[in-house]
Amino acid sequence: MVFLAFSDCIMPQIENQTLNELQIRLVELHEDECQRLALDLLANGIDHAILKETFRPALMEIGERFENGHYFASSLIPVGQTIRKIMASIYDQPGLEPFPGRVLLVASSGLSREDNLNSLLSLVLGSLGFEVWDVGEESAPDALLAEARQFKPHGLGFLHGRPAQSGRIGRLVKTLKENWPQNPKPFVFLAGSKAEALKRATRVDFALVSVSGALAMYHSLLMTYPFGSFTP
Repeated sequence: MVFLAFSDCIMPQIENQTLNELQIRLVELHEDECQRLALDLLANGIDHAILKETFRPALMEIGERFENGHYFASSLIPVGQTIRKIMASIYDQPGLEPFPGRVLLVASSGLSREDNLNSLLSLVLGSLGFEVWDVGEESAPDALLAEARQFKPHGLGFLHGRPAQSGRIGRLVKTLKENWPQNPKPFVFLAGSKAEALKRATRVDFALVSVSGALAMYHSLLMTYPFGSFTP
C-alpha cells in the first residue's frame, strides 16, 4: 500500500483552484490580482505550459464579450499588460524579444467596407501590446521586404478584400517567407470575412474573421513564445 503525503493530495487541488481564479480575474480585468496569482503559481513550480494554457478560455470569453458589445478595445489594454508581465516573469532572459512582438500590417487592394478591418485590427493588436506598423495598401514583394528589414517584425498581416485575390496573396506570402530578411520566419495572418475559407490558398498561418480570432492567434503565439518559425 502506498501512502501519499497530505501535500501530495492537496497541492494539485490548490493549483487548480488558483488557475480557475486566475481565469476569472483576467476576464474581470483585475490586473494586480492576476499578477499576484500567477507569481504564486510560479513560486510553487507550476509548469509554464499549464499556466499559459490557462489563458485560452479567459481570452475566448473576453473576445465574446467584445463581440457582444460589453467590452471595447480599451478593455484589452489591462489584458495585454497582465499577460506581458506574467510572460516577463516566466522568461527573464536578457536580449529576449518581448512578448507579443511586432506586426507588419498590409491592406489588400479592393477592400469592401464590410471587410475593412484596418482600424479595428490595428486598435485591437495595439491594445494587446503588439507594435503595429501599418504600411497601407499592398505593394511589391521588394518593397515589403524593405519594410521588414527596417521594422524587423515577427508577424505579417494581410487585410483581405476579395476571394479573387487569394492566388496573388498566396504567391506573395510564399515569396516573402522564402526571402524574409531575418530568422525566425514570420507568422502570417489573413483578416477578413472570407479569411477562414481562404486560409489554405493564401498559405497563411492564421485566419482572422473576428476579434475572437485575433485573441486565438494571440494565445497561439503565447504558447509558442519565444518566437519560432510557423510552417502551415
